[in-house]
Amino acid sequence: MEISKELKKFCYDCIYELAVSFNKTLSRGIEYEACFDIVMDMLSVPSEARLEIFSDTLYGASVNIAGIPYHKLSPINQFIVTLPPYVFYCLKNKLPDNTSLVNEAARLMSTPTFPRYLQEQIGVSISQEIKGALWKPDIFKWYRKLRSRLSKKGEK
Repeated sequence: MEISKELKKFCYDCIYELAVSFNKTLSRGIEYEACFDIVMDMLSVPSEARLEIFSDTLYGASVNIAGIPYHKLSPINQFIVTLPPYVFYCLKNKLPDNTSLVNEAARLMSTPTFPRYLQEQIGVSISQEIKGALWKPDIFKWYRKLRSRLSKKGEK
């Protein structure tokens, strides 16, 4: 994908900021919609834009992640599906007043492969760099679920 250094850096910075916010929130054990709301608060996204981002995120989860609903995604996938709508918001609202960057951003946002590029080429590498809660599922939550299932089987 042909993308200028300036625009690639802008997208990288937006995605990194999103990843750090997700990591902080997920580290506190907050996931799904509550996590999304806290992350958007941390990033100072207005409520009108937040609704559009979340709507696009839910759609992206159902279409791009094999039909898995957002509230069942792993932490890394919660981040990955939120990434394109958030970057598009940043490109529309935070991009410096530079005509060539604005035109390039408009061209890329209309390209069907751009969201996948953001997720696979930038988002995954940033998430691997940060690691933390994005890649570590809550082992205690998993253990509690397993223990609960085993006790229910024992009752039957």
